[in-house]
Amino acid sequence: MGRNSQTEGRRVAQARSLGIVIAVWGWVAGSTVGVTAESTIGVTVESTVGAKAAEIALPVKSPVESLHDSGVRQVGNLPPRWIPTQLPSEPLHDSGQSVTGAFEGWFKNPDGTYSILLGYFNRNLKQELDIPIGPDNRIDPGGPDRGQPTHFMPRRQWGVFTIRVPNDFGNGKLTWTLVAGGKTTTIPMSLDPRWEVSPFFEVGIGNTPPFISFEEGGGGVQGPDPSDEVRTVTMPSALTLTVWVADDAKTAPGAKPPKTPPVTLTWSKFRGPGDVVFSNPTPPVEKTESKGAMAAVAFDGRGTTTATFSKAGEYVLLVVANDWSGEGGRGFQCCWTTAKVKVSVKSGDEAAH
Repeated sequence: MGRNSQTEGRRVAQARSLGIVIAVWGWVAGSTVGVTAESTIGVTVESTVGAKAAEIALPVKSPVESLHDSGVRQVGNLPPRWIPTQLPSEPLHDSGQSVTGAFEGWFKNPDGTYSILLGYFNRNLKQELDIPIGPDNRIDPGGPDRGQPTHFMPRRQWGVFTIRVPNDFGNGKLTWTLVAGGKTTTIPMSLDPRWEVSPFFEVGIGNTPPFISFEEGGGGVQGPDPSDEVRTVTMPSALTLTVWVADDAKTAPGAKPPKTPPVTLTWSKFRGPGDVVFSNPTPPVEKTESKGAMAAVAFDGRGTTTATFSKAGEYVLLVVANDWSGEGGRGFQCCWTTAKVKVSVKSGDEAAH
């Protein structure tokens, strides 16, 4: 075999191996992060584990160079999954990059309606972006405003909001378009049966999401269902934010419980006209003896932080409670809880009048 044939053979083998690795990784990640299937951006790799990977012959570019954009990955009959556009070999950037919506899946509500669960991927390492509702941040049809964030934290943010659709939504489709960093990305959403998720119960170990309550002894909320608290604060005073949490503290059979608390809290700005500074965006959760409806679970705790605002106006703050399954349930779409706080921030002059 000649040198050119040997080199070509190595490239094809590399590409096949990479295709399988990416396919498996995309399936485990369990989310739609990237451009739409209808888009021409990215390289499609349809691969079956244990079988022949996608035929990718790369006579000029290496596999990494040719697969640096997002692409859909499918394993057997499992639903296709998307991966972020940046593989480890591509340089990461602190700022100037795009944002892509993430279709996590959908679930049925007790009243017969459906909720579409969405997060996003901000490709910047450090830059937080504000994208107002409008042409650059729209959900269609029925939008542009369907409750999506206008403030985007860096990197992957899992299941931060839901869109409720009626029980007769059927084969309907929605799209979420974001324009940032000079790039436009659009993702599709539907009730495709392959994308049904179970955010309230993880069947493997019987795990359930934490509860969040804004009053001690309150019943609390659980999972990604929408929940809005209302607060008012006058500048320059800080707003105190205290939440009570409870969790079943489930671990894999035979595994030792982690040394960290069973619940962690993360606060961020979701919407608003100015900057929000938290005294601690990840406040420690101190164990308590809760009262009321949450008192029967394995762990009860409380976490407190404060928020200050640079401008008067209407804000929405987001708090995410993760249990030991970690952010995004490590790709299994369970188990975390989100809650939002609507804050009306008044200036000193407004308060005086």
